[in-house]
Amino acid sequence: MISKVCTKCGVEKPLSEFHKGSGPGGRVTRCRKCRREERLCPLPPDQAERRERVAELRAGLQSNEAVCFNCLQIKPVDAFYVLSSGRLASNCKICRGNLSRPAKEAKRLEERVKRRSQLTLDQLERLDRIAVLRTTVLPDELVCTCCLQIKPADSFYARAGYPDKRQTHCKACHYTYMREQKLRTQYGLTPQDFDALVKQQCGCCAICQKSFGVGDARCVVDHDHVLNVVRGLLCDRCNRGIGHFNDCPDILISAAQYLNTSRIAHG
Repeated sequence: MISKVCTKCGVEKPLSEFHKGSGPGGRVTRCRKCRREERLCPLPPDQAERRERVAELRAGLQSNEAVCFNCLQIKPVDAFYVLSSGRLASNCKICRGNLSRPAKEAKRLEERVKRRSQLTLDQLERLDRIAVLRTTVLPDELVCTCCLQIKPADSFYARAGYPDKRQTHCKACHYTYMREQKLRTQYGLTPQDFDALVKQQCGCCAICQKSFGVGDARCVVDHDHVLNVVRGLLCDRCNRGIGHFNDCPDILISAAQYLNTSRIAHG
């Protein structure tokens, strides 16, 4: 026989001892006996008076109206949620939202406390520093949680769902973070590995020897698409150039010979 445990008395009973409902197994969570005892218990005075007032209001209702048990107002049926049983909720949509808000805030606070308990001492000090900085910002300023600097709001990317509708880190820190993520995930390099490569090449492109950052010489990581290994650092033009030649040494040698032959012929 299939049984179920009553959430009030804690006794395991057959399913026949539970009314049908939207709970687990298609039954309510409390047994018939416990529900009967609840109905027979005298209501608190304020709740009894509220029920009497609701009964009075329901006597003069139209077919498309209902009474909210919380605010005691007569509202259209559309102002109430429809339960899974097909009946209307006892509280209107506005009151249900107001009543559930404290519970949601308490849950958020509990989650925040739980996350804070898992942080290290350095992370806690950082959070305290951010909180202190946020007390000194102007209305059009925000605190970057990465560099801990106060910057104008337009220095942060817009982001729906975030506090102040902006990201918590500034555009400069966001660019640095995204670049580090790309180096790590696409090339398997850490920022220290990248700096070591730049130092090894004296800050210049491995092909044209142009210094990075001068003119349009933007530094990019060149890697072998077949072996998936990093070959070195090139400027953007050289990287695109060998890409157009399909990274094929024979084609590059042929192109060099072609240029030399043409130069000699017209020299």
